[in-house]
Amino acid sequence: MLKAAKEFNVQIFVTTHSYECLAALVQVQEQDLFGDDAVRVFRLERNGEEHRAVKMKGEGLSVMVEDNWEIR
Repeated sequence: MLKAAKEFNVQIFVTTHSYECLAALVQVQEQDLFGDDAVRVFRLERNGEEHRAVKMKGEGLSVMVEDNWEIR
């Protein structure tokens, strides 16, 4: 998907609850074939009644997978 996005100069928006999908994405991102800005993950977090979207990329994604963060 990243190769096609780069080739056709488009963005791809995906939603998932799959840890395996995110782990595979991080493996591809760590190979740095598409540059550091190719992948962004937005994690929704809740604090009481407030919600916020936290942008993660690069090493933050690797830490998320390595530390086995809850993604659902």
